[in-house]
Amino acid sequence: MYNFVDVIIADPAGHRQFRSGDQLMTEFTCPLESAQQDMWSHASYFVYVLEGRKDWQSADGKVELRAGDMAFVKKGGSIVEQYFGTPFCVLLFFMTDEFICEVFRTVEVQAKVTTPLPPLAMVRTTPAMDAFMNSMLPHFRNERSMDPQLVDLKLRELLLNIAGEPRNAAFVASFQAMMRTRGLDRMRRIMEDNYCYNLSLEAYARMCGRSLSAFKRDFQQLFNAPPGRWLREQRLRRAKLLLSAGDLQVSEVAFQCGFENLSHFSKAFKEEFGHSPMELKRSIAR
Repeated sequence: MYNFVDVIIADPAGHRQFRSGDQLMTEFTCPLESAQQDMWSHASYFVYVLEGRKDWQSADGKVELRAGDMAFVKKGGSIVEQYFGTPFCVLLFFMTDEFICEVFRTVEVQAKVTTPLPPLAMVRTTPAMDAFMNSMLPHFRNERSMDPQLVDLKLRELLLNIAGEPRNAAFVASFQAMMRTRGLDRMRRIMEDNYCYNLSLEAYARMCGRSLSAFKRDFQQLFNAPPGRWLREQRLRRAKLLLSAGDLQVSEVAFQCGFENLSHFSKAFKEEFGHSPMELKRSIAR
């Protein structure tokens, strides 16, 4: 999996972009190199589709995005499925959770939080928001840079437009509730949302806003286990649940649970449960 933000930042000629501190916005035209892109991001972001169609998938669901649609993707892993023969262009707005919280903190919403903020959420758009997106295009399509202060103002304008739409009240309230939780609780949520992705410990640490040593220390305190062992156990438990459902092949389950090597998955599964994935699948089919 590649870091979506880092890939964009490393190619300013290919991806016209403007930055203000840790915030970034860009017009992104996706190259049609493969049917599926596996990626992660250490920053949360909003996707607004200008043209085309894509499926954005997180660990707990998938949304189909078409022109005019907007979604929020929490920092973490995701899989993007492409449709060949269809050009795809989006505006991307990467922001730290702290920046989003700072803007949303002043917003009063008439909604009660019933569920945690999911890794992937649709955002309701309005004609005013569509007009905002169209107003951004001239900035991306000329050679002049944008002052970081203006970038900051544009991002705040976007967030306030989102918060001003009543249908987004639950989304805003969920985000406000998430940011009121303790740092370790937010770390727990990040790990529970993303354990199924084949990421390095360095990537998980970056997602959690920690150095590798601080990540390992806090992880041990939070889960009473080293991260490598916990990740292995969580992935294998998820694999057993998926295999027990009987709908997926062993290779599909291995991939969906963060195992890139099928033989390694089968060996680890047998060590954990006493039988191979195929043996479990056969027993269910009887």
